[in-house]
Amino acid sequence: HGKPNLLRIHDDVTLSDLKHHLNSLLHFRDQRRVTGIKYRRPSVCSNGTVSYAGMKFQNDGDVRTMFSIFSR
Repeated sequence: HGKPNLLRIHDDVTLSDLKHHLNSLLHFRDQRRVTGIKYRRPSVCSNGTVSYAGMKFQNDGDVRTMFSIFSR
């Protein structure tokens, strides 16, 4: 774990495009590649705290769902 990478990504990308975009931006020093993506979906609890649920991307629909949740 290092410092977070902040980046801009269009909201109409496919899962394959998203992986490719991340690989081109991250410039790993070794041969590592992004092969899976997990989104931590935020949810506000009734007491005002925020919890996160992991959402592993399986397909393009999952990517669209993440952007839909994020844009709310």
